[in-house]
Order: sequence, then structure tokens, then C-alpha cells
Amino acid sequence: MSINTDNIKSGKNITFLSIAVFMLVVLILILSTFYINNCINEEEKANYDRNTYRQLGLDLADASDYLTSEVRLFSITHDIQHLYNYWNEIYVTKTRDKAIETFEKESPVEEEISFLKEAKKYSDLLIKTETYSMKLAIMGEGWTADNFRYDSELYNYVSKVMQYDIKENVNKADMKEKAILILYDENYDYYKNHITGAINSFQKIMNDRLDNDVAKTKSGTQTATIILVVSSCFTMFAIGGIFIIFHKLYINPIKKYTESIYRSKNNNKSKFISDLNVNKMAVKMIPDGAKEVKELGIVFNRLIDTVHSELFQRRKAEENMRRERNRAKTSNRSKSVFMAQMSHEMRTSLNAVSGYSELLLQTELNEKQNSYVNGIYYSVDVLLGVVNDILDYTKFESHYMKTEKTDFDFPKLLSEVYSVMKNQADRKNLYLVFNKDSELPEMLVGDSLKLRQVLINLISNAVKFTSDGGVTVNIRLKSIDKDKCTIYFEVRDTGTGMDEKALQSVFRPYIQSGSSSGEFKGTGLGLPICQQIVSALSGGKSKIEVESQVGKGSVFYFSLEFFISTKSPVNTITLKPTYKNEKVLVTDDNEVNVQIHKEILANCGLEVFTAYSGNEALEILRKEKNIKLIFMDVRMPDMDGFETVKKIRQTENYKTVPVIALTADVIHDFDKKAAETGMTDYLTKPFKVNRLYSILQKYLPNYQTSKTVKTEYENKEDFFDSSYCCENSGLSQKEFYAVLNGFIECNGDDCTKIRSFISTGDFNSAENIVHTLKGISGSIGCQKLSLSSQKLMEQLRNKNYDEFKNFEEIFNKTLESIKNYMQSEKQADKAIVSLPPDFNIKEVFAEIKKLSEKNDVSAIELFNENIDMIKMLTDRETFDNLKKSCDSFDFKGIIGYINRGNEKCTE
Repeated sequence: MSINTDNIKSGKNITFLSIAVFMLVVLILILSTFYINNCINEEEKANYDRNTYRQLGLDLADASDYLTSEVRLFSITHDIQHLYNYWNEIYVTKTRDKAIETFEKESPVEEEISFLKEAKKYSDLLIKTETYSMKLAIMGEGWTADNFRYDSELYNYVSKVMQYDIKENVNKADMKEKAILILYDENYDYYKNHITGAINSFQKIMNDRLDNDVAKTKSGTQTATIILVVSSCFTMFAIGGIFIIFHKLYINPIKKYTESIYRSKNNNKSKFISDLNVNKMAVKMIPDGAKEVKELGIVFNRLIDTVHSELFQRRKAEENMRRERNRAKTSNRSKSVFMAQMSHEMRTSLNAVSGYSELLLQTELNEKQNSYVNGIYYSVDVLLGVVNDILDYTKFESHYMKTEKTDFDFPKLLSEVYSVMKNQADRKNLYLVFNKDSELPEMLVGDSLKLRQVLINLISNAVKFTSDGGVTVNIRLKSIDKDKCTIYFEVRDTGTGMDEKALQSVFRPYIQSGSSSGEFKGTGLGLPICQQIVSALSGGKSKIEVESQVGKGSVFYFSLEFFISTKSPVNTITLKPTYKNEKVLVTDDNEVNVQIHKEILANCGLEVFTAYSGNEALEILRKEKNIKLIFMDVRMPDMDGFETVKKIRQTENYKTVPVIALTADVIHDFDKKAAETGMTDYLTKPFKVNRLYSILQKYLPNYQTSKTVKTEYENKEDFFDSSYCCENSGLSQKEFYAVLNGFIECNGDDCTKIRSFISTGDFNSAENIVHTLKGISGSIGCQKLSLSSQKLMEQLRNKNYDEFKNFEEIFNKTLESIKNYMQSEKQADKAIVSLPPDFNIKEVFAEIKKLSEKNDVSAIELFNENIDMIKMLTDRETFDNLKKSCDSFDFKGIIGYINRGNEKCTE
């Protein structure tokens, strides 16, 4: 009986074997992983129990020390708050009781329980002694529980103390001293030492037991790891075996098939398939391997026979098609070249006609002549636009259009596009809004002219087909890498919209969608040209997409990738103006903002009046009649800037005085709203000093100037750039230091306030703080904090605060950077402290020790009077410990550290 090896080598049997091995491997891995995870969890639990119980032992000791500290402070200072703290710990906080209860719940061993009971026993005895001391102190002051009826808890605590039975007669005059002495005598120390010893013994036994538990779990983990390693080795061998089977039955036969094909190609010394007819048999395979692979070889051989019979006919057809395609390309390229050359010549002539028409309009013409020339000028302008479109489109068709890669200022480009298109929108009473991410890079590498052409064309189209509402341009940062970023552009209008048929042909040349009535004029080449430009700028990876509904407007959008330039934008600062006898008013509810404005303006020689509210500003204007310029913050709590300016314009002397709005918002139509309320111009916070100088020169023309300054902001990664801010604010180092000090005092806890408002859902109050912080931080050189504040402010308006975590991190690092800067400045300017000629630290230490031995508070007063000299003449550790003892009225500690200080101090 023969065995059919093909059945054994069939894919079905091999697959079954592979599945069986795979299931076994998975089962082993699951079981070993489960076992090791169980061991790890037990080890983590043992470690957790060990750390928890150690901490509880420390809590017991800390609770005892806390009670001792509070009762001693009460006996010395007679501050009733210390008595309250003592009994609040006993009855409310219950640190000791809670720790002991936790230990008892875990069923400790008998020896651990005995030490806990001993600690509790002596702790109770210590409480009785401390209660005795408190009663003596209360009686010495002549107090009773009735003195504290204003606080029920304190009344109960004092009543509890007064219930303590004093079995010995103590003279009232000695009660206060007795109250202190019993807290420092040998009996008190005996109880205290027993408590500490019992707790330490308990902790040692408990730690040994828990350490043994951890060691056992670690042993289990090691065993589980060995099991996992063994199972992994088995897995590797199983996978290797399956790989060998697949390699023998599948990979090797397929490799032989491939070698057979390429060998026949090389033997024929010609291209495979194209010369297949030369030696058809040389291409055929010898079937081998698994059953399915053998069948593949047989089917391939049959396919070779079929291809051979069709080869010559297909080759002949392809040759004919290639000739016709080349002929069509040549014809189309010739047409495009001709159109490009013709359009160029026409544009040259039309530019001349347009220029002469404009010059002619500047001469003296009668009414009819002026009408004729205007007609020529308008017609030439329309025709020139048509020719330009044709020229651009034919350049793409003839492959003449090339893109450039140069560094350009991206915000400046967007500003220029906005300026160009704003007038066009205004003529149709439409709004034009640019919404852009604050994280957009400033400097990019690309073809700025072509990007500008696309944006202007899309916005122009949107304005053309919109009669009501307006156009919104959204620019978003889609992604960013180290040196590259992808930016998303979107132009959305509220115009006529398009149906499905129009959408299909919107990017076809010489077709203008939505203009079948002839209402809108144009070549129909604008959108095809934009599509070609976007494709060229993206290397064919991107294109303009469109969504539209009839009567609901359209949205055109695309994305482009840019390299981020390593260059920084250079800002030329306007010449600094200098004035004499000119008065200005600055109104802002934030003290730091007022100080910044005041210092900069004062450096220009201006007399600056400041106000922190609208009402205060109105009061100043009633008294001062010659203020020539007013700076007005928009957001103020009692009366905002818009309302204040309305009232200023009702004042006789200030109906026409320029008012400059100060705002950290960049919102749609802010300039329009400001003008409607009587404001003349506006400054966006944080502002650059050259922008402020421009405002001054524009509205206070009687000035002199200093030399031009150029600055580059290169430290973009710093949280605080002092040199950049000083250079761009015009402040001296001393003035700038005062501004920073004011920022820390007034705004140092802003982050805490914002977090509190967010937690209570008061997003409006949080936004107001962030709004103020945005302007201040940018003005003092904290650009990262200013940018994060802008983003958080926008989110808070929508009741969102995802940015807060990042904002909090930047805020804390910024505050730390400012404090480090100020500290370094202080150290640089700090004068060396000189000692008095008659100062002797050993004599001072002797006097402090003498007073401490009597528990006299004068010892602490003497230390504080000489703290600077003591700090200079002792090592840091001794000084810190001595100060800590003085702060807690620990007279024994003072004596001990005085002795140590006498050994280490230097004269």
C-alpha cells in the first residue's frame, strides 16, 4: 500500500498543524503570564503593606511629638489656639487612634500588639500630665470655661481640662511656672521615652516580618520568570519548526520558479514577454513543493501558452496607440506655447494702455473726455485680468510655471492678503474674518507669491458670489514636526452656492459655475489656475476640495506642507519720539500693565497720568484740561473701556482727543466696534514698542527722534527673555526689575485662581484673569506664556480648558525663571554685610543658652535680633536647626544646638 505524499503536503494539513502549534504556544504563554503577574501582584502588595505600616509607625511618633509641641507652646505663650490644636488632634484628627486601629485590623502578632499597648498606655499617662499642665496655665491666667463660650468646641475642650483633679496645693503665683516645669521634668521625659521606645520596637518587629513577606514573594517572582523563559524558548523552537516546513514546501519551490523565469530571460538576452516567442519552452516551470504550489506551476505553464498566442497582436496595437498619443501631446504643447507667447505680448501692450489712461486721468479733462477715459481704463483693467488668467493657465499647460522656495514671514503674508481683500469686502458691505491658530510658525520656506495668489483668488471668488453675510478664512496647524509643518486653509462664504452639476465642472477651464445668467463676469480660469498651483506647491500630493449647497454658500479647502525656516523675523523699531510738556493718560485695571505703559511713555519725555478704572479716568480728565492722548483698556470690572470712552466724548474738552484702545483680544470687527464707541485706534497686547512709537508719532506729532534700532527675537525657547524685553520696552534695568517684582506680587497666584474658577465652573472669571495675563506676559518677555494664555482664553470662551495643563506647566516655569533672574540680580548687587566691631557670637550664644535654661522667651527674641550675624558665623546645618528650635519654642533643642554652634562658629 503506497502513501500519497501530496495529501501530507497539502495546505489544509499544514494549516491544521500550524493552528495546533499556535494554540499550544498561546496556552503556555497565557498560563505563564498569569502566574508571573500573580507573583508580581503579591510582591507589590507585600511592598505596599511594608511602606504603609512604616508610615503609620511614623505617624504615631509624629502625633506624639505634635501633642508635646502644642502643649509646651500653650504653657509658654498661653495662646488658646495651641490648646485647641491639642484637643482637636485627640478628639477629631485622632492620628494615633486611627493608626492603632489599622494595625489591629491586619491581625498583627502578639509581640507587636504588646508594644502597641505599651505605647498607648504611656501616651494616656502623658495626656494626663499635659492636661494637668494646661489646667495650671489656665488657672494661672485666671480663666474659666465661660471665657470661651463664643466657640462651642473650645468651650468643651477647656471644660474637659478644668475637670482634671489637682491633688496638690499649688500657689497661684507659681502656677504658670509649674505648668512649664512639669512638661520638662524627668517624669515627663520618662513617659515620652517609653512611648518612643515602644513605637521603635514595634516598628522593628513589624518591619522584619514584612521584609520576610517581601522576600518570599520575590522568590515566587523569580520562579515565574524562569517558567516564562522556558515557555518562550519552546515557542521559538515551535515557530522555527513551522518556518522550516513553510520554507521547504512553499518558499523554496517559489524561489525555483522565479529563478527559472529570470534564467530564461538572461538566456534570451532580451526583455521578458516582449521576446517570449523566441523560446517559449525556456520560460516554463517544473512543478514542485506543496500540492497548491505544484498546481500553480501547472497553471502558469498553461498561461504561457495563452499569452504567446496573443503577444504579437497586442504589441502591434500598443505601437499604434503610442504614435497617436505622442502626436496629440506635440499638438497640445504647441498650442499652449503659442497661447503663452500671445498672452504675454497682449499683456505688455495692455499694461501700456492702462498706464497712459491713468496718466491721462490726472490731466485736466472735460466731463465727456473724463467719462471716455474712465471707460477705457475700466475695460483695459478687465481685459488685463482675462489675459493674465490665460497666461497663467497656458504656463501650466506648457510646463513653464515653476515654484520657488524662499523664506517668508507667514503672518505678514496673511496680513497683506487681508488688507488687499478687506476693501473689496467692504464695498459690498460684507464681513471678512481671518481665524488662525496661535501655534502657526512665523517663518516658512516656500513660494509665498503663489500661495498669496491662491488665497486672494479664492477669497475674491467668495466675495464675488456673496451678496449678504461675508467670508471666513480659517488657517489651522494640521501637524508639525521638527523642521516641517502641514497647514490647512479654508475659505467659507455665505453666497449663492452650487448644485451637484456645477460642482463637477468647477475646476474645468473656461467654465464659471453659478453664472449662467451672466451676472458675474470672468474667464472661468481662476479656480483651475489655483488648483494647478496647489498641486505644484504640494508636488501633486494635495488639491483644492469644495463643498457647497445652493443658497447656503460654499467652502473651498486644501492643505500644504512647508519647511519651517530657521531664520527669525526682523522687526525694525520705529524711531523713538521725544516730547516736552505733553500729557497723556493711561487707564488699565492691572497694576503691572499700568507700570509698563507708564515707564515706556515716561522715557519718551511724556507726563503720564494713570487710572485703574473708568471712573478714576473720568475724574482725572475733569481736573486736567490739557491731556493730549488717552490709552484705554477695553476690559475693566466696574465700567469697561467702551462705556468709559462714550462718557469721555460727552466731556467738552475731550470730544476730539485721540483715544487708543488697549486689548489682548484679536476678534472680528474690533476696529469697527472701537470706532463706533469713539475710539481712534487700538494697540493689541502684548505690543511691540515700535507699534507704540508709531501711535505716538501719528497722534502726537510734535516730537524729536533718536536713532533707529533693529532687534531679532531669537530666544523663542526661553520661558523668560529679559534682554529681549528690556530692548523692546525701552525700560532701564532698574525699572524693568520693578515691573517684574510687581508681576510676581500681583500675578504670582493667578494660576491658582484660574484653577479654582475652572473647578467651580466660573469660566468667565477665569477668562478675565487669563486675558490680563496674556497682555502682561508678552510685554515682559514671556512669549510662551502669552501664546498659551491666548489658546486657553479661546478655549474658556467655549467652556473648555484642555490647554490648562500645559498652561500651568509653562506658568510655573516662567515664574521660576523670573524669580531666578531677580535672585541673581539681587546677589550681584548685594553689599557685603559687615559685622559690628564689638560683636562676639560666643557671648551671644552664652546669653541665649542662659535664658533657654530658664525657659525664657527672651532667648528667642535675642536670637532674632542677631540672626544675620549668627547666620554668617555658623554653618548652615547648625543655623537651620537652631532657627527651627527657636520657631517651635524648643528650649532643650536651643541649648543643644548652641553647644554645637560654640564648637563650629568662627570669629
